[in-house]
Parts: sequence; structure tokens; C-alpha cells
Amino acid sequence: MKNLFAFLISATILFSVSSCKKNHQKPSCFNTTQLEKRWNNAYTISQYYNSTNNITNTQIDSPKGYFTLNTNGSYNVLSNNIPLDGIWQINEANCNLVLDINTSIQRSFSVIKLTNDSLVISTKDSANMVIRTQHYVKN
Repeated sequence: MKNLFAFLISATILFSVSSCKKNHQKPSCFNTTQLEKRWNNAYTISQYYNSTNNITNTQIDSPKGYFTLNTNGSYNVLSNNIPLDGIWQINEANCNLVLDINTSIQRSFSVIKLTNDSLVISTKDSANMVIRTQHYVKN
């Protein structure tokens, strides 16, 4: 009986210590290969807010065009016949999609939804007091 008690105490301590071990390897935000494709514009929701962060107006637009995230880290956009090319990457600290990092036109987007056939990204423009949520579908 004494051996059984000692075994149970030892097993409990061992289990407690092993369950406290942390996985120090930071997991990836998401599978970036799901991003690396051409996305067609579906629609954009713009929510305007006031100084107390209350939504004052919502606008839905359907821009014509696409957004391509290439495997080499470049991107191409055509929105309402306006082309734009640049570089993209994922900020691992907050899992945001960042376009043109360290440039005067840097933009950061929260990835709201990512599936094999849809992408939803959002950005807050504090200067203009608007949150834009862009919806894309796979080409």
C-alpha cells in the first residue's frame, strides 16, 4: 500500500510538471499559401464613425477589379481601372497582411476570414474615421 501511495504521488507530480511545459515555438498566423492567389473584388463595406466610436454611416461599394498576392512576395491590384504593384508580407506579431512595408504608402489589414475561396480583410483609417472591410472571392 505504501508503494502504491508513493507511485500515485510520483505520477501526480510528474504529470503536473510535464503539463506545465510550454511550447515555445510560435505558431504561424495562417497558411500563407491560401493567400497566394488572385482574388476578385466582391464588395467593400465602409463604416464611418464619430469621435465616440459610434457608427454614423455605412456604405457598400462593388469596385471592379482584383487583388493578386504572388508567391514571390509581390502583389498586383486593379481596382476601378487603377493599377498598383508592390510588396506584401505577414506581420507575425499581429497576423496582419501588410502592403508596401516601410514606405510612405504602407497599409496594414486585419485578416478577418481566409478560406480556399474567400478572403475578408479590414483596415481602420483613423484620420478619416472609417473602417473598410473588403470582401474578395477566388478567381
